[in-house]
Amino acid sequence: FAFGDNAMLESIMSLTGTVIIRDLEDDSNPVVTLPGNLVSLSDFIDGGNIEVYSCTGDSSDCMIDGADTTKTVSLKGLRKQILDLMLGDGLSIGMIDKLALNQATASNDELAFVSNLPNSTGSLVRSLAALNPSSARLFVNEAAGAIALNMVYYLGQDMLRAGKQALSNSRNPHARQALDILNESEQRMMQDYQVLSDQYGSLPDLIRDYNAIIEALTDTSGLLISVPPLADGQ
Repeated sequence: FAFGDNAMLESIMSLTGTVIIRDLEDDSNPVVTLPGNLVSLSDFIDGGNIEVYSCTGDSSDCMIDGADTTKTVSLKGLRKQILDLMLGDGLSIGMIDKLALNQATASNDELAFVSNLPNSTGSLVRSLAALNPSSARLFVNEAAGAIALNMVYYLGQDMLRAGKQALSNSRNPHARQALDILNESEQRMMQDYQVLSDQYGSLPDLIRDYNAIIEALTDTSGLLISVPPLADGQ
């Protein structure tokens, strides 16, 4: 994400929801819940002016509750970020040309981004860029929404998993209540993910698209392609 750590965490906690368990001495309001879905998965994909929970008043621990807990931020959609990085943004060439034509040296951040795309989609882009840059551009245009969806979904899942792991080891008597709330957030996110997968496509869809492109290139050139087709899930 092209914004700072605090901004990213504020956005993610607005997606997953947040549970604050106060010190045991504070029995008046021991568990504070900030519901999830203030930011949706589609907000991360498409961007825009969105409302997020604000940690401005407590940037170290983000122990927020009460009034003035939200703020509006301008978020550049992850789909747009992927397209700019892969295809170029008008100021510099994209990763596809850098990989295919060696016109410029990719930065470590750019290489890391491509390498960490979900379920080996970065490897698909690398292979197509070396084989046929135009096909790689077509693939990225079609795949950017699905890649963005899975990136933010997996990130949200990782955050929820970390929270649930911490609560499972907690002796706080309110941990069970907090764990139930996080489980509810996880279920909502999974439902949203299924709906958006129908809109943007799933990772198995991307692999089928990749294999179709490889087959078309093989048929067109009449040559054996050194890039093998992939099975779903690879």
